[in-house]
Amino acid sequence: MANEACAACKFHGWSCEPDCIYAPYFPSDKMEDFVSVHRVYGIDNFVEIVNSVTDEHDREVAAQTMIIEAKIREDDPVYGIAGVAALLQAQINSVQAELDLVQNQVQFWKDMEELERERELIEEQLDSCPLGLLSAVVVVVVDEWVQLNLNIEEVSESGSES
Repeated sequence: MANEACAACKFHGWSCEPDCIYAPYFPSDKMEDFVSVHRVYGIDNFVEIVNSVTDEHDREVAAQTMIIEAKIREDDPVYGIAGVAALLQAQINSVQAELDLVQNQVQFWKDMEELERERELIEEQLDSCPLGLLSAVVVVVVDEWVQLNLNIEEVSESGSES
């Protein structure tokens, strides 16, 4: 593989030297990557940008980023990477809305479970109450309900008079 020309040298018909500046970014099996970068950025601009990065790891990241952006730009010349970002943001928003809905449903069922426990506790307390106390509670509840209905009727009658 050391004797095989990199994609850039193959593309241009050059002999690939051991110290070829293109070889680290465009091995012989990455011809499509080279062609995309060459069309979108121009190879000289690519090399200039990559060489302006001082850290070796960051240089590799910059090169890979430009390769990805060039491929995406060829697939979508109008929006390019911005189109991909917008699509991903829309997916995030959709999933967030779904998550919110599920969290609301979970909270609803937790609340229902709590109400059911309270109902069972009240039933247990009523079952253990003496019958006389229970009938007194029923009378008070019925009396309050009647008063509430009378108040509602008075309000609705006074509202219909005006």
